[in-house]
Amino acid sequence: MKKYLLLLTLIIPIFLMAEVNDFSFNKEMTIENFSVENGIPTKKVKEYLEIPQNTDIQSKLSDLQINKEQAEKVVKQFKREKNSFMLVVTLVGMFIVFSSLIITGIIINQLTHFQGEKKKTNKKKSHRKSKSVSTQKDEPSSNAIVAAITTVYLHELEVEEQNNLLLTWQRANVSMWKAVNKVNVPNRNFFKAQRSER
Repeated sequence: MKKYLLLLTLIIPIFLMAEVNDFSFNKEMTIENFSVENGIPTKKVKEYLEIPQNTDIQSKLSDLQINKEQAEKVVKQFKREKNSFMLVVTLVGMFIVFSSLIITGIIINQLTHFQGEKKKTNKKKSHRKSKSVSTQKDEPSSNAIVAAITTVYLHELEVEEQNNLLLTWQRANVSMWKAVNKVNVPNRNFFKAQRSER
């Protein structure tokens, strides 16, 4: 199977890259039909045939006095220049994508600086507040003791909850071969039931 896939991946690009010299031409075709049949943009057809760009695309080739040789020249010229068109489109697309990524990176980098400035101002304010707090030499009141104990208890609950959350996100180191014995496998249960009926 792998050999066939490898063979197909080598053969298909060869067929895709093979040039086809056939082109569609009929004197009764319009410019639009000619461009669709041959895969050439109408603007390029007008440019190669030296037709004014304001010409209607529904005009027939016979009305414009275009013969088969001229049409064949158009197709050959487009095929020669097609790779350069594709290269330009690819490069423009890559330029747009990478420039937008660079701009996005710069913006994200600048956002971290804005966040950092806010934190620094908050730290300065908190230092000022801590300087104004005075210590008491008297024993704390019963309300202060209850508040401290409640704070410690709530902190322990929060830490325990955080640890439980971490445990749920981490995968247990269990061998899948051993886990099969613990999990109900529908096929195994079905076959066990059939064997017990016999």
